Amino acid sequence: LCRRGRMKRVIYTVFMNHFEVGNDLRKYDPTFNLTEYFPMLARKQMEYAEICQADYKIFGYGDRFQDYVLDLMTKGIFETSYQAIQHYKFYCAEQLKNDYDEILYLDLDVYPNTEQNIFEKIKADRGIATHGFHDDKEENIVLLHTGQLNYEPMERSVCVKHALMQALCMKKGIHSRLDIVANTGIMLFNPSDIEKLNYTASLNWVIPEINQIKEEGTNFYKDYIERHFNNNNESIFSYLVSAYQLNHQQLGEQWHWVWNHRNANQMPDRKAKLIHVINKQFGTLNGLAIQDLYSLINR
Repeated sequence: LCRRGRMKRVIYTVFMNHFEVGNDLRKYDPTFNLTEYFPMLARKQMEYAEICQADYKIFGYGDRFQDYVLDLMTKGIFETSYQAIQHYKFYCAEQLKNDYDEILYLDLDVYPNTEQNIFEKIKADRGIATHGFHDDKEENIVLLHTGQLNYEPMERSVCVKHALMQALCMKKGIHSRLDIVANTGIMLFNPSDIEKLNYTASLNWVIPEINQIKEEGTNFYKDYIERHFNNNNESIFSYLVSAYQLNHQQLGEQWHWVWNHRNANQMPDRKAKLIHVINKQFGTLNGLAIQDLYSLINR
């Protein structure tokens, strides 16, 4: 999958199926759609890498992942296999930083829908680029700033991840550089920022801080929010951006268009360049195959 000549740009993803890793992945992809559509999604990302004149790499179960999990367990910071995979994508970036000048991570459920070169449009040397989005109604976005909601959220709710990011910042006595927790499904890096982020090593002190917050509480967020705090990679990454005072830039919706449960019955925006299929509805939308769906979109 490597291009000839000097290696400069790379697009990479991480993919492991339920049979390799364990059953705790089932609750995140109960229909196994990601496994079923792996060939189509990987091919589409590989084609986009060609457009970007970048190498394309897929990190799987055999690529040091088992040793990585063992290391997390030895250090007492392993939570679930799903979380380990989310941490692992940062470890993979750390492995790539010595060979590439610009590094783009895509979750496998990210579907490129453009011939524009992201490396030319968004400069990686200006800081890590991600996109964050609220997953709540406006009244709860406002309420969360007071430490409460008018409902009990789920573990993976954006509000829970955001609250944990803020709780970590408050514990450290720092102001968050991010207005909303980042979604790590799409990330553009440069090697210097990967080194400064130091994600894998930082888990050794961040996760104990999370555990302390879970034990002692925040004296700000309500119990029905705090009880869902966990070792979430998006909360940790967003916190580290602030803790290490890293340069950060917003990808924006065009470069990270979210397709989830809230807009599952809508057509993707025609201007969307990277479509994050969080709802895993790869096969159909109102009876259309995904290949037919995207043929309707002007590129």
